[in-house]
Amino acid sequence: MDINYDVTVDDMVKFNAHHLRSSGASRSSLARTQAGIAAIYAMLTTMIVLTGDIPLYLAAVPMALLTAVVVGRLPGRVEQRVRRLVQASYAEGRNLGTLGPHRLTLTGDGFIDASPYVESRVRWEAVERVEITDEHAFVYIGSLRACVIPRRAFPDEATFYRFVETVRHLARRLPPPAPTPSLGPGGPHEPQR
Repeated sequence: MDINYDVTVDDMVKFNAHHLRSSGASRSSLARTQAGIAAIYAMLTTMIVLTGDIPLYLAAVPMALLTAVVVGRLPGRVEQRVRRLVQASYAEGRNLGTLGPHRLTLTGDGFIDASPYVESRVRWEAVERVEITDEHAFVYIGSLRACVIPRRAFPDEATFYRFVETVRHLARRLPPPAPTPSLGPGGPHEPQR
């Protein structure tokens, strides 16, 4: 199966935004930041109440509302900053191997992602997962690296989903790589005595 498509800066921005939303590490970091902001506002409220003649409800209600607004808007602001950073990063270079025309070819032992400038061969064992959004399929070959395939590369939804299921099937059917030989006592590399 061959798929021809163009990768744009917008596709890469959407990949990074998707990864930010779906990554456990990103979500955990954001949750810690939100909790930290809430704690700071709670401490400020306590300081205002303890150092002034303001009743708790007069200080707590506005601070709780302010905290809810700031903490609630934080994920959108972070995603907006990531989008701008990715756009600026791609503007720094030509990115000939990443942006522009691509041909993805599925083979028996993996897939080939080729542009006019770069060709990558990936074995099925290297595929960690395939995630889909309204506009893309992301074939992850690392925690931060994926082949970005726009849905617009397919003539219809059925072909898109057939591609995704084919990749998922081929990536799962192969046995995992053989374990690395032990280097400890009793392993094959232990010196003879």
